[in-house]
Amino acid sequence: MNKPFQLDGDAERRLRELVEATGKPADDIIRDALEAWASKAQPSDARRAKRSPAEKGAAIDEIVARFRTLPVLDPRSADEIVGYDEIGAPR
Repeated sequence: MNKPFQLDGDAERRLRELVEATGKPADDIIRDALEAWASKAQPSDARRAKRSPAEKGAAIDEIVARFRTLPVLDPRSADEIVGYDEIGAPR
């Protein structure tokens, strides 16, 4: 027979507070927390595959917005950085 899990004092206190605040049984609170944690712990590829096209678009927009906030470290144009000459060949 497996030994039952025991919560430390802080975890038990928090669980009791949630039981009082929500009226839910402790088992339900723990089960819900474990399910929420497990869904976040899924491999990122599995989470991405479940996204709707709108969610994927929103994620892309969020990434683009973050890139736009980055500082410009080199104000030269891409052509100036690569070093193309007047006929388009790299120098």
